[in-house]
Amino acid sequence: MLIIPSLAPRAEAANLSAALRYVPGDAIAVGTVDVSKLQRLPLYRKMQQRFFAEEPEAKKEIDALKRATGFDHFRDIRGLVVALGPDFEQDDDQFVVIAEARVNEQRMIAYMKKKGGTPLVHNDGIGRWYELAGGEAGLAFRGPHVILGGMKTFKAAMAKKGP
Repeated sequence: MLIIPSLAPRAEAANLSAALRYVPGDAIAVGTVDVSKLQRLPLYRKMQQRFFAEEPEAKKEIDALKRATGFDHFRDIRGLVVALGPDFEQDDDQFVVIAEARVNEQRMIAYMKKKGGTPLVHNDGIGRWYELAGGEAGLAFRGPHVILGGMKTFKAAMAKKGP
């Protein structure tokens, strides 16, 4: 497994060690980002301003999400772990993102339904989770973690058999 160095300033980095337990054992690459530190950098703010200037519809969607759910991507995401599944090269749905974030599950799911998504709720051996995109992806809320990924890699992540 390739481990990509964390993209974070050294002092006061987010503690992503708990999120790493969701990394599937067969992941071929893992990267972490201390978003809380990255967001404080002037470069991040410049990139965000440029993105919103070039993508005004994205800004409208993010603002609508914040109004509806209370989720503020700038304030509520502390860190990210991204893992790629063993066949990612052939199937780019073999990934999982584990976000350390404050998210209200009920409000987020209600927003998804309002926007036309139809997450199918499961409550089985891996706990409560949502099937998205007609079974192509999975989403789960676990304490401070939001786990999202292509179905195969998502289920491997939820099995928590990784490093």
